[in-house]
Amino acid sequence: MWKHDASDRNAYFSEDRYQTVYNALTDIDCSDGVKHAKNILSGKHGFICQYDNKLNFDTIWASVFDVSNKKIYRAEGNPARTKFREDLRF
Repeated sequence: MWKHDASDRNAYFSEDRYQTVYNALTDIDCSDGVKHAKNILSGKHGFICQYDNKLNFDTIWASVFDVSNKKIYRAEGNPARTKFREDLRF
């Protein structure tokens, strides 16, 4: 199937997004892991979901799972423009 892959192995800037997350997790000290995860996904530490409108592509939701406190936070829309809210459906 590789011959049909037109992404050049960098689908929607996946390498850039990976580097943003990697750097945010290794270079930035945080005391609140949930807030840090929300900030990463919201693009406060670099490119994650801030796609150019010309691409006709966008992030439709993002989730943060707080396993220790059994909570889920979801941004229903692009997290750069939509606030995370606790998901109480579970």
